[in-house]
Amino acid sequence: MKRLLVGLAVASITLYAGQTTKADFIFGSQGFGFEGVAGDTNDLLLDTSFELTFRTNTSQTVDFFGYPPTNLLPPATLDLATADTFSFGSTDFGFFTATAFAERSTSNPETREFVFQGTFTPGTNPQFDGLDPNSARLIVQINQSGGAGNAYGGGASLAAPFVGPPIEEVPEPSTLVMLASLSGPLALVWNKRRRRTERILAA
Repeated sequence: MKRLLVGLAVASITLYAGQTTKADFIFGSQGFGFEGVAGDTNDLLLDTSFELTFRTNTSQTVDFFGYPPTNLLPPATLDLATADTFSFGSTDFGFFTATAFAERSTSNPETREFVFQGTFTPGTNPQFDGLDPNSARLIVQINQSGGAGNAYGGGASLAAPFVGPPIEEVPEPSTLVMLASLSGPLALVWNKRRRRTERILAA
């Protein structure tokens, strides 16, 4: 009996340790405005490189909800020749690092849209305590109202996890069915994180 009790105790400790080290991936979305945008030719349609200064805004969900809005991030260089390795962020907010990139066509000739697939690693801000890196999608829109020589504008959105086929591919019908089947589990995660955020704000 003594050996049985010791065995059960060891098993319980092992199970508990496994639970406490289980990954808790960051989940949700964060919007950004641009404090500054500069293109290398001052003509959006011809630009092949941009200097972007991201500023967080109040468009936030789940784990990002409550992160300080209007937080200015260090400037980042988006070179379209190496865009599949684009990275931006800060020690406090965290870093997004791309692994794939595509430019989407838009109906507005004064707007360009870039889509990135990669990983977001949470920063040191207490908002992200205990959260682990997750796959992520970054969408960047840059506009130049009035055409060449005029001021740039735009914004961006970051969402984790990345859900869907690789950005270079067009979804097959079977893939769309699979994505639809994921909506239920993702909704459960969303509700769990929403309750977690509510508890943090109420504390």
